[in-house]
Amino acid sequence: MLLPTPQIKNTATGAGALLSNTTGGTNTANGAFALFSNTEGNFNTASGRSALLSNTTAGANTANGYQALFNNTIGNDNMASGANALLSNISGNNNMALGRSAGSDINGSGNICIGQGVSGEAGVDDSTYIRSVNTTERSPAEDVALLLFVCLTAGLGTSLQ
Repeated sequence: MLLPTPQIKNTATGAGALLSNTTGGTNTANGAFALFSNTEGNFNTASGRSALLSNTTAGANTANGYQALFNNTIGNDNMASGANALLSNISGNNNMALGRSAGSDINGSGNICIGQGVSGEAGVDDSTYIRSVNTTERSPAEDVALLLFVCLTAGLGTSLQ
């Protein structure tokens, strides 16, 4: 194993955390096997057992939770929070998942999944999936931000037809 040079400024806590790192810098790995396969990726944060485990050269990813972004190798600028969130993403960029298993089927780019078990769809780009809103999918053009504002203003449990 090649040891990283001191100027790389990585932080690793846990068995196997950042174990394969060679030149990747400014990474934080907390938990057993977090960022385990990272070699050249920069600016990643992994917190939880096996979070960002397969990441090799991708950068600017944030994974919080057991196996969050587990299969990501080269996808950049992703954020996954929750056990198994964005589990299947390998090379997709700019995805966000909040909740246990949220985005677990996502492998495209520009997707958002909010809520436990909101898995999204493989091979789809630029889609938004939100649990407990009268629809499971809304494109950015359908103004999801306005929909969320209306739902929150109307109160929980309000049906929007």
